[in-house]
Amino acid sequence: MDERISQLLKLAVAAPSGDNCQPWRFSLGDGRLQLFNRPDQDTSLYNHAQRASLLAHGALLENLAIAAPGLGLQVEIRFFPDPAAPEHVAEVLFAEGETVKDPLSYWIERRCTNRKKYVPIPLTEFQRQELVAAPGEGAAAQVHLVHEPGEVRVLAALLAKNDRLVFENRNLHAFLFDHLRWSDEEARTTGDGMDIKTLELAPPDRLAFPLLKHWPLVEFLNRLGLPHLIEHTALKLLGSSAAIAGVSLPDLEPATLVMGGRGMQRFWLQATALGLAVQPVAGLALLVQRLRSGNNDELDETQRALVTEVGAGLDRAFDSAGRSLVMCFRLGTSAPPSARALRRPVELAG
Repeated sequence: MDERISQLLKLAVAAPSGDNCQPWRFSLGDGRLQLFNRPDQDTSLYNHAQRASLLAHGALLENLAIAAPGLGLQVEIRFFPDPAAPEHVAEVLFAEGETVKDPLSYWIERRCTNRKKYVPIPLTEFQRQELVAAPGEGAAAQVHLVHEPGEVRVLAALLAKNDRLVFENRNLHAFLFDHLRWSDEEARTTGDGMDIKTLELAPPDRLAFPLLKHWPLVEFLNRLGLPHLIEHTALKLLGSSAAIAGVSLPDLEPATLVMGGRGMQRFWLQATALGLAVQPVAGLALLVQRLRSGNNDELDETQRALVTEVGAGLDRAFDSAGRSLVMCFRLGTSAPPSARALRRPVELAG
């Protein structure tokens, strides 16, 4: 069984996480896998109360649950088995079972983020129905899909403000540049973060972008209008989407976030199976929830006003009032991405 568990964990960690920070660690003993959160891995403002990391853990567990039957394993997942240890996200029990391959398992290693400009070919009715139903009946996650061009443009204008904020807020800026990998060798060595090629920058921007890691220069350029230029570039990309989706939850309790991450991953895998390019656009949704939880540290008054305004706009656009929006995605048709994020090897403690 051990070799199959190794195979299973390789598929499980193909899950997405904030800037590919991979906030997990594992231990294995007595046929039980223990999954733990690592709060030190994601210190971004987006990860208030570890919400982004718990979504990532849910995506990992969904990969595991999808892939296990194909290896002849049954799994039972218990969330937060030790109330005194909030970082102990899940315990997974394994048993022998019938070998049955889930169709979504094929797409686990093919799912990726695509930041290229999309060709806005409209989604078919079949695609729309499959995407909305992807989390499953009774799932914590609910998909809100916007595909009418005018409504997509409204959402694009709201979500583009995240890229602006990244260059106006020192914490967000530092976290992004700490997680960029500037060469193939660096990406392979670390096995985490984002290969600079995944940003799909135009050649002139690719040459200039390394200069923007220096905050004093960014502060100077901000006085010349850099954030608005970046927002305009993001708006063009978002505006090329055939649809924009939001994922909401009934509450933000830790177990709900993990279950929501499972539904989010099913949505992304289904979108990949449908031949769609996908880019997560999570930042502003998570910042909105941060402010609504009463934590406005690290955001100045102007930034707080912007996030509050965007939050109200997202609620209207997705008709998600009364639920907590935690993730957005842009969807469309595109060439494959120029690079994909790598993963660190799985280490198992005994």
